[in-house]
Amino acid sequence: NKNQVLELKDVDYISVASVTGGYATRTQVGMPIGAFWGYKTEGVFASEKEAILSEVAQSDKKAGYLKYKDINGDGYIDQYDKVAIGYTAIPEINYGFGVSLGYKGFDLSVFFSGVANVTRQIGGSNLYGASSSPQLTGQVFKDVALNHWTVNNPNPNAPYPRLGTTRSNNNVQTSDYWTRDMSFLRMKNAEFGYTFPKKWTKKAGIQALRLYVAGTNLLTFSEFKLWDPELETATGARYPITRNVSLGLNINF
Repeated sequence: NKNQVLELKDVDYISVASVTGGYATRTQVGMPIGAFWGYKTEGVFASEKEAILSEVAQSDKKAGYLKYKDINGDGYIDQYDKVAIGYTAIPEINYGFGVSLGYKGFDLSVFFSGVANVTRQIGGSNLYGASSSPQLTGQVFKDVALNHWTVNNPNPNAPYPRLGTTRSNNNVQTSDYWTRDMSFLRMKNAEFGYTFPKKWTKKAGIQALRLYVAGTNLLTFSEFKLWDPELETATGARYPITRNVSLGLNINF
């Protein structure tokens, strides 16, 4: 599923921004509908010295804060440095495959489904940290707590920027830093059964007897681990898709 805007009437582009942290998208001629539109990043400032010596002006420069790329080379980070980022939230590829097997009364059926060429801008308090009161909005994912930039671990390529008691507007802008690949492959359905021989069941007046175990959403393979990549959410704040396993018995008299 690939699309490209060929013409827009009366406007140069259509943009949509979220009030929860700037998952901005832009639709314009030559681009797909709802392309993510934001900054390119160059990691985070590893130290205060690096932030001070940086010749590019941006909204906030501190150790551990995101460092944006000056696309047009004018020395300022502003709207003119924004570009299309990644794929859109609509997968370009949807696929599925399965197999059904049988041998001497045993049967197995498995179906997999997946998507590819799909990205999403993630955000929200669980990633950014406190926006006002740490007691209300200071809870973060475990992965953020363990891997964000710190003074003791000044990693210039830290997976998450510096945390604080108040949120930095600099760090929550739409950018490739917050872009995640939401491709996944999932074992959607699986069933394993055994049909007892008729010579056993006829003695009990049963024409057919089959015992089986079935499951849905048993396995998911994805690079994205913070929440279920199939959920249409940028923050993870949605009830997850459940894994179900059932045991059954089919009896035909």
